[in-house]
Amino acid sequence: MKAKRILALLMLGLALAWLPACESITGEDDDDNTELLLLAYLGLNKVQINLTNNSTSGSFTLWTASNDGLSCVTQAADFGTIANGATGTVTIAPVSGGYMFKDPSNNCQAVTPIGTSVGVANCTWDGGVISCS
Repeated sequence: MKAKRILALLMLGLALAWLPACESITGEDDDDNTELLLLAYLGLNKVQINLTNNSTSGSFTLWTASNDGLSCVTQAADFGTIANGATGTVTIAPVSGGYMFKDPSNNCQAVTPIGTSVGVANCTWDGGVISCS
């Protein structure tokens, strides 16, 4: 009986710790800290995508790729505005089709498939083109 009571208290404590994170999830990826917390709680594998801006300041988003890898399907993350010389980072779960970028001109850019497996992708925005290694 004592073990059940301790287990119930532990579960209640976990639920109370989780509640603030759940309240801030709105269905949009506008809070990377909440996303990181959610990934940590779920124990999912993660891919880190770094985007360095070597051109004019602008806003960048990350999208799931279509089956043919040529178009953006669903927005998955928002880097926000990245200034010239700065780097933005998102951490997200890998997907089989990979991710693509939308640049400041809202163009969907196909790059070498990124985000298909756990690891780090380092990408650069330079002269209107995004490239990754």
